[in-house]
Amino acid sequence: MTDHASMPGELDRARFERLARSIGEELRTQTYSQAPVADVNVEEWRQAARLAGRRLGLRVRTEVRYGYVHVRAIDVPLPEWVRARAQRSIDALARSLLGTPAKTDG
Repeated sequence: MTDHASMPGELDRARFERLARSIGEELRTQTYSQAPVADVNVEEWRQAARLAGRRLGLRVRTEVRYGYVHVRAIDVPLPEWVRARAQRSIDALARSLLGTPAKTDG
C-alpha cells in the first residue's frame, strides 16, 4: 500500500530530478543554461543546476540577472573546433599583416 502522505515529496523529487537532467543536458552541450525567473522557483532551479554540474564533474556558477536565472560551467576547456576556428582567424590576420600568401592545399 502506498503512503499518500509521502507522494507530494516524491513528486517534487521526481520533478527536481527532471529539472536537473534537463539543465545537465544543456550544460553538457553548450556549457550554460537559463530560465526566466517568472517561470521557475529560482532557489530550486539553482540547486538543480549545481546538482547537474556536480554530476557532470563541472564547476558551475549560478546567478540571477536581467530577469533570468543562469548557470554556466567554469574552467571548461574549449572544444577542438573552436580552437581550430580561432587558429584559422589568427593565421589569416597574420598573413594579412605580414603580406604572406595564403596556404594552398595542393
